[in-house]
Amino acid sequence: MNKTRIKSHSLSAKFDGEGDMKKSPLTFLVVLMLVSPMLVIANAPVTTNSEIFEKTSIITQDQGTRLDPEDHTDHVPILIDEASDWTDQGWPGSGTQGNPYLIEALNITYDVDTTGIRIINTDAYFIIRDCYINQLSNTDAIEIVNTTHATIEYLTIFSEDNGVVLNNADNTDISDCDIESEEISLQLITSTGIDIENNRLHTLDNKTFTGVNCTNLSMSHNDISCALALNVVDFDNCNVSSFNGDRIIDGMRGIAMANCHTVNLQGVIVRSSFINGIEFSSSSDVNCSDCDIISDGTYGMEFDNTPNVIITGSIVESQTGDSINLDTCNDSLVSDNHIPFAGGYGIYIVDGDRTNVTGNIIDESDSYGIRIGNSIDILVLNNEIADSTNYGIYVFSTENILLSGNHISEASADGIRVWNSPGVEISHNTILDSVDDGISLGATHNAAMINNTIISGDTGIEFSTVENWTVSGNIISDTDSHGIYITQGDNHTVTGNTISNIDGYGIYSTLHSNGYFAHNNITETTSYSFYLDNGDNSTIYNNMFIDSYTLLAVDTTVNTVVDSNALIDGSYSAVEIYSSDYLDFIDNIIDSYCEYGVYFDRIQNSTITGNNLTDCGFIYELYTNGQYYDNTVSNNYVNGLPYYYAFEQNNLNIDGSDYGQIFLVNCTNSDITGGVLSRNTLPVGIAMGSNILISGMEYSDITVGILAYNITGLMISDIEVYGPILYQAITLISIIDFHLDNITAIGDASSGLGMYAVTSFNGSIHEFDASYFTSGAYLMQMENVTVSESAFMNNEDRALYIYNSDNITIQDGLIQNATYGIYLQSSSEIDIVNNEIRYCSTYGIYGYTSSDDYINVTLSLIEENNYGIRVSGGDYWTITNNTIRWNHQYGVYLTSSIGDEIHYNEFYLNAAGNGYDNSAKFWDDNIDTGNWWYPYDGNPPYEVNGGVSDDRYPMLFMVTEPIINSPMDIYYAEGSTGNTITWYPLDNSLRDWEVTIDGVVTLSGVWNFDSIEVNIDGLAYGDHTVVVTVWDVDQHSVNDTVLIHVYDDTPPEIEDLPNQYAFVDGSGQTLEWEVSDLHPGEYILIRDGEEYETGTWNAGILSVNIDGMAEGEYLFIMEIRDLDGNADTDSVRVRVINDDVSPTIDSPADISYIYGTEGHYVVWTPEDEYPDSYEIEWNGTIIKSGAWGGGKIILNVDDLSPGTYEFILTVYDGSGRTASDGVNVTVSALGEIAPPVDWGLLLIIGAGIGGVIIIISAVLYYQKRKSN
Repeated sequence: MNKTRIKSHSLSAKFDGEGDMKKSPLTFLVVLMLVSPMLVIANAPVTTNSEIFEKTSIITQDQGTRLDPEDHTDHVPILIDEASDWTDQGWPGSGTQGNPYLIEALNITYDVDTTGIRIINTDAYFIIRDCYINQLSNTDAIEIVNTTHATIEYLTIFSEDNGVVLNNADNTDISDCDIESEEISLQLITSTGIDIENNRLHTLDNKTFTGVNCTNLSMSHNDISCALALNVVDFDNCNVSSFNGDRIIDGMRGIAMANCHTVNLQGVIVRSSFINGIEFSSSSDVNCSDCDIISDGTYGMEFDNTPNVIITGSIVESQTGDSINLDTCNDSLVSDNHIPFAGGYGIYIVDGDRTNVTGNIIDESDSYGIRIGNSIDILVLNNEIADSTNYGIYVFSTENILLSGNHISEASADGIRVWNSPGVEISHNTILDSVDDGISLGATHNAAMINNTIISGDTGIEFSTVENWTVSGNIISDTDSHGIYITQGDNHTVTGNTISNIDGYGIYSTLHSNGYFAHNNITETTSYSFYLDNGDNSTIYNNMFIDSYTLLAVDTTVNTVVDSNALIDGSYSAVEIYSSDYLDFIDNIIDSYCEYGVYFDRIQNSTITGNNLTDCGFIYELYTNGQYYDNTVSNNYVNGLPYYYAFEQNNLNIDGSDYGQIFLVNCTNSDITGGVLSRNTLPVGIAMGSNILISGMEYSDITVGILAYNITGLMISDIEVYGPILYQAITLISIIDFHLDNITAIGDASSGLGMYAVTSFNGSIHEFDASYFTSGAYLMQMENVTVSESAFMNNEDRALYIYNSDNITIQDGLIQNATYGIYLQSSSEIDIVNNEIRYCSTYGIYGYTSSDDYINVTLSLIEENNYGIRVSGGDYWTITNNTIRWNHQYGVYLTSSIGDEIHYNEFYLNAAGNGYDNSAKFWDDNIDTGNWWYPYDGNPPYEVNGGVSDDRYPMLFMVTEPIINSPMDIYYAEGSTGNTITWYPLDNSLRDWEVTIDGVVTLSGVWNFDSIEVNIDGLAYGDHTVVVTVWDVDQHSVNDTVLIHVYDDTPPEIEDLPNQYAFVDGSGQTLEWEVSDLHPGEYILIRDGEEYETGTWNAGILSVNIDGMAEGEYLFIMEIRDLDGNADTDSVRVRVINDDVSPTIDSPADISYIYGTEGHYVVWTPEDEYPDSYEIEWNGTIIKSGAWGGGKIILNVDDLSPGTYEFILTVYDGSGRTASDGVNVTVSALGEIAPPVDWGLLLIIGAGIGGVIIIISAVLYYQKRKSN
């Protein structure tokens, strides 16, 4: 066996001749004299690296014999079994501690079934050293039995059986050996005081290192490995053992110990291939610190029935199972370990009371990060857990556990899951990006959850079947379903939590009673801020609910208190209360411009008092059961005015201007007059009662206008309504004997219905004007109602929608610019008399169903629609005495309709045809008169398109003076093309025509017997008037005027402004946006949801001053609009800082230089946390200025004329505080200035000269004495 060794060499130096060591003192002094001035003048700092002078002794030694093969002496196997063998066999030494027996430098290579060295039954001290032992037979290489003082070192052993066996071999040291064996490399049996250091142990076919019934074992820096799937280190009943820096490779288990107590593992490296890196069973008092454990098998570390385990500072990794597994290990500590990966649980504690898991880092696990079960008094503190494929921390059936300070991210299930574990406290944890819940609790009672931060995931905190919980001070944001979800449990206290940006519910509590919810702040949820469902005896107190779809809902509860909450900016509703008894809704502040303010549905025996509503109001679901309204309602305010609520009162005379909102229940003979109301959800509500008058009111920007329900005798008159109207301007439900008169309702693009009337009878609607709604009026299940002298204009869908109604009269009305003019569905006996119906993009009058029968259309003007009248299967229509003209398809279009009477009408210039009928009937009076038609060739009958219907008595429609259609006013986008106006004039002898735009003739021509079409592209932005005039040959004329509105459809542009700083004491601070548009209009700047500034703007820079704000962070949203309402927005956050520290500035030295030289700079180094700008002044004039970012400020002072100058720098911080410094610069002409005196250099030179003088004097004195 050849090995390369590092040899130690002793080097010595020796001087020859003592005379060399006794040089002349004179020579020494002369040298010192010459060198010392140089040393003094150099005067440079010297850095000394102390490591250069450190003496380090490092021995690099491989395990095994240190001798070369030729340096070993061949020897037969050795047996020493009595004291005399030492001397009889000639081994040197005396067997004492100071002079032990020595077996050294032997080569024992034999195959004789005999142990290579066997020493038994001796108390002598002995050493086996630097031997080479090759055991070729199936027996041990070395066996030491019944000894007390053995030392085995520097051996190289190969064995077909065991390597070294110690049996009752106390106080044995084994070091620096290389032992490789087929069976056990090192076997300890019933021994104590064993030290094993720096050995290499390797086994080919068994366990590598075993110990049985041993104590006081010390292992250090050994390399131990195993070729088979067996335990590398295997101890049983070995107490007071330690491993320090050992490296254990491969095998089934790296270290397996059973019934071992007081074991210390320090800095151990384990690489296990099959099952566990480290395994302890039925042991105690195990300390593993700073170890590095990687197991390709089941567990990194497994402890079973082993109390008092300490695992600290270690790296532990397992590929298929738990990294650290403790089963029935009480009073243990798992602290400050790093788990890069766990194929199962990162850390698993089961049946382990009084165990602490603290400060561990778990990077990734294929199951739970930490799992705790069936334990008592557990601390899980300050762990970092990431990327778990299940729960981050899972606790089950455990009492009195504290989970605190843990950081959990990207758990594929819940961040923390606790089940059936009373007495748990979960506090100060941070949980990020869980797939399911941040914290989930089930069947766990009497516990607390405090000051946790949960970001992202499905639900922040979930309770299921738990009781008596305190949830306080938690921060929850960005979850996908709920902030806090509570189901099936009682007696929870939920206080002081901050919940924001939830895609669902802030807090949802169901089947939970006796809850106390207070001081929570919930903002930005897409569903409900707080929903309480089936939760009796609960209190909701002093919470802040902001910016949600609905801020608060209470559903099916008894004895609920909603007190002193602030509810702000619900997009759909502020409060919804359903099916609740004995509710106290008191002293709440509600500021929410939304569809429903405070909505009550079936509440009884409740108190509603002291509430203050802004931009919304109260609204009730409608019932005939009066008990749902019989509540105590007092001292509530809507938009700063009292809320009027009356229940079962008579003869009321209410001045509407005194109240913010009015609601009457079961009142009679009462009047409501006057008042201008806005943004109060429902201005006036009347539920049940009789003989009610509402008049002289104006209201706007509401959800539902006047709402009347189950009234006999209702009069509504002189009402003005302005949009937006979300649902209905007027609502009538189950009204008998009603009269509406002189009502104007103007909506906007978002408005619903001008009127909604259902199951109401015997009424009249007079002078009801509804425009800019989805539908002007919707009448459903109505009877005996007249709509007269009313106008329905510019409504998006149906101007007038009549559904399942009978005996309705529509007369003397104006209907124009809708999708459908009059839309009939399942209705009969409808009279449409003397109306004007035009500009309907689908049908002027439409009978939608086959049950729309007995409809009478007479004396009406129906023009410029797509179809004039469309009947789809309805029968017995009467269409007489109407003018039906200029419709873009057919004047009248019938399908599958029988029994109709169509005569005495004027049909002309309907584009596709005057009439269409797929049934056989006569379009005349069956006597002698039909309809007037144009065009008509004069040859009867007039054949109607579509079938075999005709008019047997047609007449030619012709006029002797011109007539012309009147197209709708036109809106088109600036720069668009293809915009035209087409007129269809009619006369028996037309001659010519002309068109003027804004009074200027732009086009004229001779009549071509068809139409007049004018292209109006290219008009300037704004409004224009187009007039066409047509003449006949008799100089009769007609004209029509069309207004053209050229609008801007391109939104303005505003730059994205980065977030800004501002200062409490700053001045001239602005936000400045670059803005552009062809037609700028107005801007509005919102700060934290409130209007900050408005005004007009022009293209260029839009600047807004933001001085004077208090310290804090603000969100500004700038919205700019052009003249047509197109808008663009930008948001910017401004942090306002209270900076009361002035800048500091250094004072550079003054400068002198000779005129004409270059490279002269003044360099200032000012400092401030919030630098802003600087100025440099000379002779009262600012010569340089600019932004200061906090760095140096450099001024080049070259090229100055001879003279003296003072330059003053002033720096400013963001708060306007300043600091200044001045530097003098002197410029001299050539020859005018002497170089400055370097006093330091003069001192050094003087010191050198003085030293030379002293040394020379000393030399002379020495020589004089020698000569004497």
